[in-house]
Amino acid sequence: MTQQPLNSYTSNIADLRKDGPLLLSVEEATKALGISRWQFYQMVWAQELPTITIGRRRLVPAQSLHEFIKKRLEKENPNVRA
Repeated sequence: MTQQPLNSYTSNIADLRKDGPLLLSVEEATKALGISRWQFYQMVWAQELPTITIGRRRLVPAQSLHEFIKKRLEKENPNVRA
């Protein structure tokens, strides 16, 4: 998976902030996706889901969850646009 430019994450910060937090904890992200921590970390290690580390905390940009879902939908359903 290729790295996304930083501006793709920061371009809609104002819009994201209106809808909720910009960064989610691992627990929040797994709950939002309906997956286990193990599945979450497998996706992180496979570079399917970008995260950032602040101090000792691993956090998930909210926008990256939306992008992950969109990419998976497009990959698994090539005839349907997300």
